[in-house]
Amino acid sequence: MVINPSTVYWMNVLCHVREIVQVLMISSAIFCTISLICGWIIDDEQEKAWCRTFACIMAIICLVMIFLYIFIPDKQTLAEIMLARHIRVDETGWTPKLVRETADYVVKAFKQIK
Repeated sequence: MVINPSTVYWMNVLCHVREIVQVLMISSAIFCTISLICGWIIDDEQEKAWCRTFACIMAIICLVMIFLYIFIPDKQTLAEIMLARHIRVDETGWTPKLVRETADYVVKAFKQIK
């Protein structure tokens, strides 16, 4: 089994995208909360409407980021997907236990790649 270097590159890129999505998700949740609190404190109706609108926008962004975060796999899952493409128990004659041990070894190696 030969691992394509571009596969490792794209795995790392996808992991960084997942981290960015996580930061945006947390930031938008914080901004949404702050906007709602400001909307309750402020007396001016126009500013209250602006705070509520901004809070709704941040809530939508947060929900989109949650959706993306759920469906972008982490590095371990990506490594397991790559292994599943290359290792077939029926083709190699390996036992499922040996396949699992090999998969665990490769996943550990991928985790060490920064």
